Amino acid sequence: MVFIPPAHIFIAPVVTPEAFADSAKKALGEKLVSAVLYGSAAAGDRQDRGSDYNILLVVEPLGADEMAALSDVTAKWTRAKNPAPLLFTPAEFRRSCDVFPIEMLDMIRSHRILAGADVLAGLEVSQANLRHQVEFELRAKLLAIRNGCVAAGSSKSALIRLMVGSFSPVASVLRAALRLYQSDIPTGKMEALAGLEKHIGFDRKPFDRIRDAKIGRKSIARAEARQLFADYIKQIETITAAVDALER
Repeated sequence: MVFIPPAHIFIAPVVTPEAFADSAKKALGEKLVSAVLYGSAAAGDRQDRGSDYNILLVVEPLGADEMAALSDVTAKWTRAKNPAPLLFTPAEFRRSCDVFPIEMLDMIRSHRILAGADVLAGLEVSQANLRHQVEFELRAKLLAIRNGCVAAGSSKSALIRLMVGSFSPVASVLRAALRLYQSDIPTGKMEALAGLEKHIGFDRKPFDRIRDAKIGRKSIARAEARQLFADYIKQIETITAAVDALER
C-alpha cells in the first residue's frame, strides 16, 4: 500500500549537499567558482537535533542576474530545512578573514569541496582578530541569555527551552575559544569543551547536562532548572572573563 499524505500536510523534500551543488553548477555554469560544505556535517559531528547542512558559494561575477539564477535552487534547499547558502565573490571572501575569523577557521578546519576550486587553501587568520570576535560573540550570547531569562519569568519550562536552544551556538563559540590556547582542536563540540576546561578554570558539567537534554538522552527536570541555569551562565561568564584577559 502506498501512503499518500493529506494535501494539507507538507513534507519537506530531501536535498543532499551534492545535489544542491550540482543544481547551482547548472544554474551558474563557469560563474560558480566554488561550492563548499562546511560545519558539523563536514566535521562528522552532525548529531544534534536540528543540525543542518551549511553551504558556501563563491561566484564571479555575483550580481542581480546570478542571484536570480540561484533563486529556484536555493528555494528547494531552504524548503528542505537548510539555511540559505553564504554568497561571496572570490575577492570578498579573501578579504573577510579579519571580520569572520571564527567562521573562516571552522571552514578551513572542516570542509568538503562539492564543486570548483578550494577557495580556503592558503587563507590566514589573525589570532588578535579571533580573540576579538570570540569575546564579542560570548558577550552577545550572554546578553541574549540574560534577556531570555528575564522574559522566562517564573516559567521553568521556558528556562529549560532557553538553555537547550542556546547550547549549540554557545558551544560553537567555546570551540572557537579553544583556538586561542592551542592550534590543534577536535572537531566535536564536547571534545573541544573538555580541551578548553584544561586551559580555563570552569566547570563543564552544566554543558554536559544541557547537551544530554538536547540530544534526548535525559530531559531536564523542572526542579533542577533554576540551579542548572545559574551554573550554566556562571561558566559562560567565567570563560568570557578569561578570553577578555588575554588582550592584556
